[in-house]
Order: sequence, then C-alpha cells, then structure tokens
Amino acid sequence: MLLNPRKGQWVQCWYADRTMPLHGQIGVVRTVSKGSPRNHGVLIGGKLYVVPCGNLRKVPKGDG
Repeated sequence: MLLNPRKGQWVQCWYADRTMPLHGQIGVVRTVSKGSPRNHGVLIGGKLYVVPCGNLRKVPKGDG
C-alpha cells in the first residue's frame, strides 16, 4: 500500500477482487489528496481515475 504518493510517481492499481477493471494497471499520479478521503488521481491510458490510497502500490521492478 502506498500512502503518500508524489505527483509524477508511477503506481500500480491493486485490488483484492481481481475482476476490477483497473487491477494491475500502471499509471502516473496526477493529483494527491492530503485530507479525507485519501483518494488520488491516477492517469491510466489517457484517462484520469480516482483511486483510494489503499489500492495503490509501487510499480514492481521490471514493469515500469
């Protein structure tokens, strides 16, 4: 879990439910939330998605 991503950081969306459409997708953090709820804007495939911080992780080596 990635709690404090930086703008421009590469992240991977990771869900317990593997059927989620964004599971495993890699994108770039565009907006960072400091308050509550801690949802961050992640640019994936040219679209901006709002992803809860608990569903973000660092990109594994070799994927980014």
